[in-house]
Amino acid sequence: MAKSSNKKSATEKMSPKERERLEKAKQQLQAKRKKAQKARTTRNITIGVIVVAALVAIGLIGGVLWSKKSSSKAGGASYSQSVKSNKGIVLSKDGVGKRVKGLPNVELYSDYVCVHCLDLEQAIGHDLVQAAKDGKINLIFKPVVTMSSHYSWGFPAATAALQVASKQPQKFVDLHFALTDQVLKDAKEGRAESSLTSIEEGKKEVAQVAKEQGIDQAVIDSFDVDKTKDTLQAWTKDWVNSGLTDKKSYGTPMLVRDGKVIQAKSFKDMLEQATK
Repeated sequence: MAKSSNKKSATEKMSPKERERLEKAKQQLQAKRKKAQKARTTRNITIGVIVVAALVAIGLIGGVLWSKKSSSKAGGASYSQSVKSNKGIVLSKDGVGKRVKGLPNVELYSDYVCVHCLDLEQAIGHDLVQAAKDGKINLIFKPVVTMSSHYSWGFPAATAALQVASKQPQKFVDLHFALTDQVLKDAKEGRAESSLTSIEEGKKEVAQVAKEQGIDQAVIDSFDVDKTKDTLQAWTKDWVNSGLTDKKSYGTPMLVRDGKVIQAKSFKDMLEQATK
């Protein structure tokens, strides 16, 4: 099993009252997303697939997979060869973008604005990363689209992650956790409605997070949300057609070890199965 990280998550630093407010904010955010999702069906946005999280047994429900009518091609975004060939971001003991032969491959399918993906990151995200750094696994971050509000904040966040992994890989892990912490911070401060439902606010906030993490301005300037949108929709289509499960629905968070979906009753159990 991976060693626990000494780094405290954003939620661990909160007081009980702050955690209670955060949980209420999450619930309110989910309710607003569901309401917005229904409204979008009248504006030519197609609801693609209702996805159910892999951890139904413990109520970890993911988002609603949506897609606009778009090309199945990857949109020509400028990513590293590793990102393109893996359709995601590889992390191993050798660094970002470097898969180590002979190690188990653990794929994490997630969405930056999926509430339960954030729960997973807070619970075992640092431990999964540490397991990769310790040479126990190759960890592959597989961003997919499972939230109808993804265009406003999730796409900018995924854009930043993919571009930084491609062009400034040594900064990827810090940026990844900074992005997940930012969503939680927005919810805690009651700002989730503006930052997660406005594309311009989402772009500005993600750029600011990247700047605070020391990402080069040239890399930030290369963030292209439209091209990332096409890429992620293509990757998501590949995912739901992958045959990873015999079910018709796919959901996030999903952990897959060497081609087999991890079925678990808790995040701790997921971690143990992923890093054994």
